Amino acid sequence: MTLCFTKNLPTALVACLAAVTLLSGCDFGTAPHATGVSLLITANFGNEELGSVNEHSVGGNETALSQLEAHFRVKTGPNGNRVVSIDGYRARKGFTWSLFIDGVAPTGLPGKSGLSAGEKVWWDLRPTAGAETVPAVVGSWPQPFITGSSGQEFPTLINCASQSTAACDHVQKVLEKLGVKASEQAFGAGSGDDSLSVVIAPFSVQRGIIAAELIQAGPASSGVYARFVNPRGSVLELLNGVGQVVQTLRGNVGLIAATQEQDLTAPVWVITGTDAAGVNLAAQAFNAKDLGNHYAVVVTAGGVTALPAP
Repeated sequence: MTLCFTKNLPTALVACLAAVTLLSGCDFGTAPHATGVSLLITANFGNEELGSVNEHSVGGNETALSQLEAHFRVKTGPNGNRVVSIDGYRARKGFTWSLFIDGVAPTGLPGKSGLSAGEKVWWDLRPTAGAETVPAVVGSWPQPFITGSSGQEFPTLINCASQSTAACDHVQKVLEKLGVKASEQAFGAGSGDDSLSVVIAPFSVQRGIIAAELIQAGPASSGVYARFVNPRGSVLELLNGVGQVVQTLRGNVGLIAATQEQDLTAPVWVITGTDAAGVNLAAQAFNAKDLGNHYAVVVTAGGVTALPAP
C-alpha cells in the first residue's frame, strides 16, 4: 500500500481551511476512477486540519475504524462503538468525533463501516450543543455524486424550480463534466429511497419539501447551521457551532447544504437562496474550492462563508 501522509497538530482551533491541502504526490480521490481511499482529520467543523492520509489502494476488509487506527493513535469507547480520541484530541463532554464517508454520516458503527475505492473519509471533532447529529455535509464534494457512499452508488435526480433554470443548467453541466448522469424530475416530486436528490430553487417555493422544512427547523433537525426566517425566505440567519444566531443576511444570498430525511439512505442537497439571484450565486459555488471541508456554505456577492458561522 502506497501512502501520502501528513500530520499537523496545532494548539488552537483557529485556522479556516477552505479545501483539502494537496501535498506533493497526494491525490485525495476526486477522480471518477480513483482506486484508493482518503482520510482527513479536522476539528471545529473542518476549520482546522489535524492530519491526512491518502491510501492508493484499499483492502477488502478495511473499515473506517481500522483505517483510522492504522495511521493514528485512537481510543474508543466500550466495544468500539465510538471514537473517544485521535492522537490525544479527546471528545470531552459536549464534543463528539463525527464521521462522514463521502459526506454522509454512516448509520452503523465505525468498525462496521466498510470502505470502497474512491471514498473520502472525514473525522471531525466538534461541539454538539447545536446538533447532536449531522446527517450529511457538502465538504467531500464531488462525493457522493461520483461513487455514492459506503459502497452504495446513488443515481442523481435534479429537482429544478422554474425560477432557477440558469442555476440548474450550471449544476447539470458541472455534474456532466464529472461523468455523473443526472436526471431531472418534476419539482417537488420528492426523494427516492435510493437516489441522491439536488433541489434547486429559491427557499420561498420549497414549502412542503422535507429537506427544506428540516433546514427551517434548525441544526438540531437538519445539521445545517442556518435558517430562513420569514415566509418569503428573504432573510437568512447564520448560526454558530452552538446554534446561536450571529449574523442576519438580506438581499441576494445563496445557500448550499446537505441533509438527510428520516429512513432515506441517500442525502438531499439543497441549492437555494433568498431569491433567484441568490440561487444563481449558490450554484456558482458548486465546486471543490468553495465546498471543500465545509459542512455547508452561504454565498453572497462578497464571497463564500462556511457554516457554522464563526
